[in-house]
Amino acid sequence: MRKPKLNQSVLLTLLVALMLYSGCKNSTKMENNSLMRSFSKSQAARDYKTSTVLLTQLFAMDSLKYAWAADTLAYYHFINAKFQSDASELSAAEYFVKEGLKINPESMVLNILDADVKLLNRRDTASLEVLQRAYSRGKAPEFMYYLAAASIATGRVTVADSLLNEGLSGMDSLSTSIVVQDELNRGWQKVPKKAVYLFLKANYVFNYEFNNDKKSAQRGIALLNECLRIAPEYTMAKAYYYQVGQQLGQRGF
Repeated sequence: MRKPKLNQSVLLTLLVALMLYSGCKNSTKMENNSLMRSFSKSQAARDYKTSTVLLTQLFAMDSLKYAWAADTLAYYHFINAKFQSDASELSAAEYFVKEGLKINPESMVLNILDADVKLLNRRDTASLEVLQRAYSRGKAPEFMYYLAAASIATGRVTVADSLLNEGLSGMDSLSTSIVVQDELNRGWQKVPKKAVYLFLKANYVFNYEFNNDKKSAQRGIALLNECLRIAPEYTMAKAYYYQVGQQLGQRGF
């Protein structure tokens, strides 16, 4: 039995459709590559505003392929919300946290940012619950650290003190590193566990034990000095050390 011949116009339509499909795929791939190159350039230049626009486009094109973009977008919007007190930035951070957690509900970064966003939204209990659940799943040291930090921030002094003592007395305090936020550079740093908890302890001292006297000031500064001796490139600790020094200087210490 002879095969039916395709009408020439039908064949031409199919060929054009195939070419358009192939061209569309190649065009999308080229566009993605171009966006990625532009993103890398904007990152190198620390142009975070442009980076955010480019990442949003990539995530919109393929949220599964560029799932990592949700982490970064949530972080950038959270930092903007924190330092600019911008409600729209906080909403954007919350959106990308939710979108990212749909793809990867156990993401360490997104769970931390979920707690951060809730804390900034004054949902203190919900923030702590996120960290407690995350820590119970895998005992990652990051969640215990952020639980201690959130406890300090929300005035849960007894819980904070207990977690700080546990973190500082651990046998792994120098051998284990913790991934912490580097808010000033829109990134993350790996810092020895002991340095991280010394930084938190200094926060605790200046927030809850500082009596506007030289003795308590010296105690807080000593903790920061020890922290920076262990981790001299710890960005947030350096920034806090400078801030505290400025404030103490103004008070005549």
